[in-house]
Order: sequence, then structure tokens, then C-alpha cells
Amino acid sequence: MAETFGGNSINADVISGSPIIYSGSGDVNTYAQPQAAPEQHEMPDFPASVSLLHAFADIVSYSRLNVRQQRDSQDRLVRMLNESLAEANVRPSQVLTQDQGDARFLVFPAGTDVTRVLAVMPWYLNKTLIACNRDLAASARLRLRLSFALGLAGRGATGVTGTAATAVVRLSNAARFRQAIAGAPQASLGVIVDDQLYHQYIKLDFRPDLSPEEYLPVQVSDSDKGFNAKAWIRIFANG
Repeated sequence: MAETFGGNSINADVISGSPIIYSGSGDVNTYAQPQAAPEQHEMPDFPASVSLLHAFADIVSYSRLNVRQQRDSQDRLVRMLNESLAEANVRPSQVLTQDQGDARFLVFPAGTDVTRVLAVMPWYLNKTLIACNRDLAASARLRLRLSFALGLAGRGATGVTGTAATAVVRLSNAARFRQAIAGAPQASLGVIVDDQLYHQYIKLDFRPDLSPEEYLPVQVSDSDKGFNAKAWIRIFANG
């Protein structure tokens, strides 16, 4: 895989304090009928000393879509994520979610099989995205950036608090990750994980489908936000 990185980043404050908003505009073709609206979950109390898996799934180039396409892509995102959770033996109802229109933030329950999630969720999403996009024009294809981070979580007045909650969004929006996806226009899915997850789960190769050799190291920096972290990127093959 070619290591071509660069691009623009956006902030992550939507998860750890600011209101959730919807955005985007555009005009082109059409999708199939939308699925059910995203379900809502009450904010749980998190275990004080247990590191939890966090994820952030973001639709690539969401702003180019018209209003109907945005709605349909949101429905597809929720459906695919719920299906991928079930495939990884995680009940969607037990996962805390927060929505941002073009993205969904997830906090997994204590006791989640992290290794299984890291192997199965990306595999299932990539397979489903390829099937979904097969008969669509390039302008209508659904592509995702998916990030994972591990850390403590807390309950705040407007959302989840903690360094992992911030990090997982910063990773997904990292300039180098965005450029990696842009540099592989045929790919439907890119994944970025924090350094802790890579070394504790992926690198140890507990499962052959974790494919640690497919991950490339990157340094993610956002001086305006005071964020600097090592991470690992994998761009999934389209087939």
C-alpha cells in the first residue's frame, strides 16, 4: 500500500462537550429507500477504572451529497454499524452512541472482546460497503473512515468525557488519514487505531484476520488542539 498522506483536519469537540449538529449539501443521483432512524440510548455510568473501546465512523465526502442522499447515507451508516456490531458478538443496544449527521461515535461496554471487534467490524463493513457500492455511480458511493481508541470514559452534561473520546475523533479527522483515503479512491474503508490498541491487540496477531502487516505508522498532530499521538492506518482493499 502506498504511503501518501496529507490534507485538512476538523475538530473533535462534538463528542466531549459541544452540541451535536447536522451539516452538508450537494446535488446528484439517488439512493434506495432509507432504513429506520437512529435509535437513542441513555447515557450510562461508566466503570471508573476500566478502559473501554471507543470508535468513530465518519462518512467520506458527506458534504457533496444532496439532502436526500445525506439522509440515506446516514441510514446506511447506522444499519451497517449495527450489523457489524452483531457480527462481532456485541449487542448494538449495549453500545452508547452519539450522532453527528455524517458520523457516529460509539463507546463499547466493559467486557467487550476487543480483539474480535478490531478484526470483525472492519472486515464486515468493508464487505458490505463493496456490495452496497457495486451498482452505484462513483459520486453516490458510500465510503467510511473508522477509528478506534482505548481509554477511560466519563459521563458529562452533554456527552462522554475522557481522553479516548477526544482522541478517537481526532484520529478519524487526522489530515494524514484523510489523505490516505483520498489517495485510494477505489477503497471503501480506511481504519486508524491508536498506538495502544495496535501494540496490545493487533501486533500480537491473536487472529490471522487482524493483519498487522497491513497497518502503517503515522504521527497525528493538531497543534491548535494540543493533540499529538502515534497511530496506525490500514486502507482496506476493494475486493
